[in-house]
Amino acid sequence: MSINTTGDNPENIVEVTSSSTGYTVGVGSLSGLSGPQGDPGPKGDKGDKGDPGPKGDKGDKGDKGDKGDAGDSTVHPSEGAAGQFLQTNGATASWVNIDIPSVPNNINNAKFVVETWNSGASWYRKWSDGWIEQSGTFIGSGSAVMNLFLPYQDVNYSVQGSSSFSVITKTVTGFTADTNNGIGTKPNGYWETKGY
Repeated sequence: MSINTTGDNPENIVEVTSSSTGYTVGVGSLSGLSGPQGDPGPKGDKGDKGDPGPKGDKGDKGDKGDKGDAGDSTVHPSEGAAGQFLQTNGATASWVNIDIPSVPNNINNAKFVVETWNSGASWYRKWSDGWIEQSGTFIGSGSAVMNLFLPYQDVNYSVQGSSSFSVITKTVTGFTADTNNGIGTKPNGYWETKGY
């Protein structure tokens, strides 16, 4: 008996021929029945990252904004010649000359605070022209001496206090006060002085 296959694939049809008679005994396929499907294999590795795409086109130009309000007319001192100032009016600006002697002299006499101090309810404030304001508290005890934090030039400073308070005597460094104002009670209160 001889077995002949057709083509290169053994699954192709085969012909079985008897060697004694030379007749074809049978025709069939070498492949058997299909078996069950096998398990899927493991998942493959992640591929490489792709190249970035080309840069996009430039966007359109935005709309022009609304015109702003006109600013106030303002004069600013320049960095240049004395007496020359920059005057602005909205979007325009121009240099103008101002006669410096016509500026009021009191601008040079402006007063400002040069020293301050506070601790709890006690405090003082000293101004550039020598003016002093100071304040503290007292415990009602009848007649009491209040020591000032800063001395005055003379005794012409003013003294104010709570309603149960009256000044007996003053010095440049303090004053004596009746803290119950002769009414027999001795409440606590505050004092405040102002002067040069």
